[in-house]
Amino acid sequence: MLTLVVVGFARTFYARPFFGAIDEPTRSAELPRHLMLHGLVMTSWFALVVTQTLLIAKRNVALHRRLGIAGAALAVLVVVVDMFTIVEYVVCREAAGIAITQQQQPVVVGDTLNVLVYFPLFTAGGLYLRRTPEAHKRLMLMSCVVMLDPVAARFFTLFSIAGLRNFAAVLRFPSPFWLCRSWRTIWQRGGALTGPLSAGSVGWR
Repeated sequence: MLTLVVVGFARTFYARPFFGAIDEPTRSAELPRHLMLHGLVMTSWFALVVTQTLLIAKRNVALHRRLGIAGAALAVLVVVVDMFTIVEYVVCREAAGIAITQQQQPVVVGDTLNVLVYFPLFTAGGLYLRRTPEAHKRLMLMSCVVMLDPVAARFFTLFSIAGLRNFAAVLRFPSPFWLCRSWRTIWQRGGALTGPLSAGSVGWR
């Protein structure tokens, strides 16, 4: 997942100087400070999730739990910074005389829902059910999945540039679509997958 983030944002963030990317509202090659902060915060979140997964694989539960405290604080920062980034995106475009198109409106709404609803819901649930491993790992995984829409958009751009528009179109579905398709439940009690959040089927076991 972290690899997808790095590859997807290589052109506009991680390797920006090599690609000569231009910020559309400002028409500048320099990345605005709020986008720099946004990129660093989101990279930190995905890196933390990968680190936590490796710690559990190595059975280092004590360090995993200590980092979890920092993770809770980072999750709050993710919501604040991402919401600011979305608002700033709209404000900067309007100030530059670049209106939000009808195609972009669902993207803005979807990103807002992900930041204000889905991400906090899954993250808070994961922290609350931290002593129930199966539910905890599913919730934390879903907290990452719902934040992958911008990554999918970057891959859509890359595939479109390469002339693979039909393949790229698959990436245009918002993460809630995948939630409805793949999420049966995140609730585990006594080895049985049941609970009030059932909807579809979970693919991670």
